Amino acid sequence: MSQDHATIDRRGDGTSVLVTDHRQDGRVVLRLVTITGGGHAWPGGRARPGAGESQEIDASAEILRFFALYP
Repeated sequence: MSQDHATIDRRGDGTSVLVTDHRQDGRVVLRLVTITGGGHAWPGGRARPGAGESQEIDASAEILRFFALYP
């Protein structure tokens, strides 16, 4: 199994996102999204002041995108 990594840090919100794709036979079988510096809020959800949530990704959209790309 091979791995690909990409870092997302474009919002200046004090958080960053590391996306790790695990591939088998050239196909993504697992995607791990690790948020550094985030709080306990759902990324892309309703913002709460001081919650420290990441604005780098929308977690709901990422889940749907994954299943659309890798059925």
